[in-house]
Amino acid sequence: MQWGEKAGLPRFKGRDRYHPFTFKEYGNGAHLDNGLLALSKIGRIAVRWSRPIEGAPKTVTLSKEADGWYVVTSCADVLAHLLPPTGQETGNASSLLATTARRKRTCGAASDGCRGARRGATAARRR
Repeated sequence: MQWGEKAGLPRFKGRDRYHPFTFKEYGNGAHLDNGLLALSKIGRIAVRWSRPIEGAPKTVTLSKEADGWYVVTSCADVLAHLLPPTGQETGNASSLLATTARRKRTCGAASDGCRGARRGATAARRR
């Protein structure tokens, strides 16, 4: 970049910048073979799964990122997992009471209580 030139950011990202490859049907082009992912015209690939595959795989997508290749599988017929209940059942009521108790106004070092401290502040504004 020369003196006086603008940086030109953010840079335009064209349609050829993203390069995923999707196998539309599981079993027709991509399938699991003894723990390896077998892709047609590519071969067997060892994959480190982040979690086990649940349900029946539908599609397999390979995408190249800056730090390596990623495999994304979309699955059908996955059983729904219930989330844990929230609110008072999980013990948040005690923390709610603790936060409301801390919100009580304090008057600092005023000896006559909050009312006198407010009067002093009002009188200072009038001056």
